[in-house]
Amino acid sequence: MLTLAILTPGLALTGTGTVIAVVPIADGAVQVMYRASDGGVEERLLNRADESSLPIFVIKCLHDLQERRSSIAEGGAKLCK
Repeated sequence: MLTLAILTPGLALTGTGTVIAVVPIADGAVQVMYRASDGGVEERLLNRADESSLPIFVIKCLHDLQERRSSIAEGGAKLCK
């Protein structure tokens, strides 16, 4: 199951756009700001109850987070195709 922790800046969102920022609001709640496909900036509040719908909201890139972190640590980031 995906968690709110997968939401990180640069993550591409299926049919939505790209995450710009993730701001923790409370334990288990975040504000996600993203650049929409049309170029506008939008936001959405998500909490733990939304985690079950994250595959619908998020998944365009199926990178293992550890792999992404390793790639960044080595000086390069994997890009979504």
